[in-house]
Amino acid sequence: MSSRKQFRAVFSKVLQVTVTADFASAAASVSNGVNVAVQGAVPGDFVLVTPAALTSPAPSGGFSGVVNAANQVRVVYHNDSGGTVDLPSQSLRVTVLGW
Repeated sequence: MSSRKQFRAVFSKVLQVTVTADFASAAASVSNGVNVAVQGAVPGDFVLVTPAALTSPAPSGGFSGVVNAANQVRVVYHNDSGGTVDLPSQSLRVTVLGW
């Protein structure tokens, strides 16, 4: 079985949106988030967040997401650096996987 078929056998729902997000300035070891509309997402679904393209140096930290309400994903930037980070607007790909 191909890996694509195996993936679809596990996740019956794959939703994807690309959004531009502007996170507030984040002090060292602080996280900031924004809400993103993803039609069909429900609490309990799995969320992947990746930069759609790296147009500037990669931020020191990372992105994560959680479905916090029907059709809504909370995307969070985690600042893992030792100082304040003020990210420029980021184009992000948000993928929601469900059973």
